[in-house]
Amino acid sequence: MVNIHVGEVVRKSSKILSGAILMTAGIGIFIPNTLAGTLPSSDAPPVVNGWVQVSTPDQLEYIDQNQSSDITTGSTTTYLGANIELMNNIDLTGYSGWVPIGGNSEPDFGGTFNGQGYEITGLNIDDSSDANVGVFGETIGTVENVGVSVSLDGSSGANAALVGTQVRGLISYAYTLGTVEAHSGGNGNFSGGGNGGTAGGLVGIQLSGGHIQDSYSSAQVSSGAGGNGAAEEGGCPGGSGGDAGGLVGQAAGNIQNAYAIGDVTSGNGGSGIGSSGAGVDYGGNGGLAGGLVGDDTGLIVDAYAVGSVTAGNGGKGGGGGGGADDYGGTGGSAGALVGTDSGQVTDAYAVGAAVAGSGGVGAGGGTMTVTAQVE
Repeated sequence: MVNIHVGEVVRKSSKILSGAILMTAGIGIFIPNTLAGTLPSSDAPPVVNGWVQVSTPDQLEYIDQNQSSDITTGSTTTYLGANIELMNNIDLTGYSGWVPIGGNSEPDFGGTFNGQGYEITGLNIDDSSDANVGVFGETIGTVENVGVSVSLDGSSGANAALVGTQVRGLISYAYTLGTVEAHSGGNGNFSGGGNGGTAGGLVGIQLSGGHIQDSYSSAQVSSGAGGNGAAEEGGCPGGSGGDAGGLVGQAAGNIQNAYAIGDVTSGNGGSGIGSSGAGVDYGGNGGLAGGLVGDDTGLIVDAYAVGSVTAGNGGKGGGGGGGADDYGGTGGSAGALVGTDSGQVTDAYAVGAAVAGSGGVGAGGGTMTVTAQVE
């Protein structure tokens, strides 16, 4: 008689390897799923009427660690293109190893994620390697009706509690709280310093096809500092500080009926320093900072911001000899609503204090700009 026992065999960072134990003549032989057929993991969420239903932390973790897997045996839909809905509040306290859903090394998330008014809480994201960091990395679909509480220590790319980069699509009736901290740019080695990471409370970077409506953030937001440039003879600039916004770091799409109430700080520019004083050294510019949006080139309608805003300082420009042609970086501009705006703002206001960054040290000097409050 042959008995087959199906179960979880290995669990590491919520990745499930399951298979079959073939018992015959008292000998157990493990047969992985690739040979035994498709034996479903106990943590794979069920699919009901075309919707992937997430009721437990293990089920959400399973999706996170199996993003390109089919939602059911024989399906042509992966989790990145699926309709997913929360059935309960999800507490991810104690879970580590979160991989942003969509983007980076995976296709963008193009399905619909409907939180149905539930929250995802207790999530710690520590990810300095991915270009787009958040619960979602990059989205082209819909994320709606969900709250997220997160502590995020991100990268020098696009960072936010909910979506790192919104390429296109819709975010609606969503909110975030917690902290978002972007990573500094790398220091140059006979090259310029890297730019600091962009940070937003809800979305790090929104491209022109993105739309955000009926959403808010109370997260505390800090973008990354620019890295230092370094060369023997100078001429390698410091990187710019990353832009920061209470709702969105950089916005080129549409934002409607939204607000942010968290404090915002943008990164300092990196130094551009050559060891001998030869050549021209340029300090990096301080990052832009806005209570709602750091750098806005899109459309903002019916919005407000309340948090305190502080922009980064320009980096030092100066070689070992302190040449007269060295230039300090420009201090970042700060706005209670937007750090800088070349788009359109209608029916919006801000009440927080805004402090611009100082210009960096160097004969070229730097400027300090405060963007006027828009009402």
